[in-house]
Amino acid sequence: MILPLSEVVFAPMPALVQSVVAAVGTDLSSASDPTIMTLAAGTMTVQGVVPTGSQDGIATGLAATVTDDATATSKAATVTSLGAYQAAGDAATGVQTAGYPVTVTIPEAMMASWIGRNVRVRIVVGATSAKVLVAPLTAVRSNDDGTSFVVVVDGSTQRQIAVRTGLVAAGEVEVTPVESGALSAGTKVRVG
Repeated sequence: MILPLSEVVFAPMPALVQSVVAAVGTDLSSASDPTIMTLAAGTMTVQGVVPTGSQDGIATGLAATVTDDATATSKAATVTSLGAYQAAGDAATGVQTAGYPVTVTIPEAMMASWIGRNVRVRIVVGATSAKVLVAPLTAVRSNDDGTSFVVVVDGSTQRQIAVRTGLVAAGEVEVTPVESGALSAGTKVRVG
């Protein structure tokens, strides 16, 4: 059988059939909805919201990981957009959670099982090339001249150790003592 060109549709590939609405032989000229099927084509994107206070350092082009916890599957992705702050409950935008809308793109072909599923997105805004010394963020203090220090507690004595700070994550900050060897893993510091 040869089909007339008017009955053939060429879709971009790869494409995923999401639904088939019309049965074979359906007369679409009298149908209330002339949709035959719905296709999902192109790269997969994941949209989410970055909470206020966590948006610093996020920019387009950063590496991300998208994980489907239900199947323990992860895919590499890239941040493709970070929008301006949107308040929750904005009827015009449909935003349900306040924050900064973010889109990440997975360059691989679409995974049918992931469509409409809740996934976890991890965006790496900074990393160290080796293990580093960290202290609780509340342990680092500043002098009037802008330099930073921690207070080391050794029994009943306390002393200030000048430090340079680095990356901050999960309530901890990277610290490097100005004087080499002045701090080591396990050194007790005063917090608060």
